[in-house]
Amino acid sequence: LGQLLYGLRLTGWAWRFRAAAAVVAEGTHPFVLSVLAWTGVAVIPTLHCAPWPAGRRRSGRVARLLDGLNGRFYRRAAAATVCVSPECERQVRELSGGPPRGPIVQSRPTFRRAAFEG
Repeated sequence: LGQLLYGLRLTGWAWRFRAAAAVVAEGTHPFVLSVLAWTGVAVIPTLHCAPWPAGRRRSGRVARLLDGLNGRFYRRAAAATVCVSPECERQVRELSGGPPRGPIVQSRPTFRRAAFEG
């Protein structure tokens, strides 16, 4: 429920600021952002983690419902999708059940070694 409300708040903020695009990293189910895409805002989800652990897709009723809604979002509403791994991209394509609406781009984060010293 919290993720749904957060997604609706993001939608409100984007409307208020008249955003042309929204790059959303985490915090809500992607399908909630469909409302934002319907208003003409380019929604670009950024996945820092795969939707489920590799080889262990969820199988409960709620998980299947959410996966179906999220797959529809990727197929019809996402302007693009940024993934941090090939597995993440594979799962987005699997959720889509067909070609996603926008391109899927893989992006690898880089960190300064000094940030992890000590």
